[in-house]
Amino acid sequence: MMKYFILCFFILMASSGVLRAEAVTFEALVNTPRVSMDEVMQLTLTVTGTNDNLDPINLPLIDGFTAKYLGPTTSVSIVNGDYHSEKSLMYNLFPNKVGRFQIPAISITLSGQAY
Repeated sequence: MMKYFILCFFILMASSGVLRAEAVTFEALVNTPRVSMDEVMQLTLTVTGTNDNLDPINLPLIDGFTAKYLGPTTSVSIVNGDYHSEKSLMYNLFPNKVGRFQIPAISITLSGQAY
């Protein structure tokens, strides 16, 4: 009887963690909306809610900039049973001409789902 209770307890705990998992989101941010020719803009691509390993994303051509991959960062927290993960890929964008430019849409595919 006790073994059955312990088994049920672990199954309940494992399934409750799955139910409390957060939704996957993908976000792109820059550290500044303007940059001069002698400065660098940092682009951060952040994915939350996944345990998948992230490989560097091949950025689309960004008119007016040259991109250089800096590396990943990872953050995981569990508070009162709520699991939160955040993985970021960081890039430096070096301006190579003067003007107004827009970073094109960037997508990532995780477990067959595009974001």
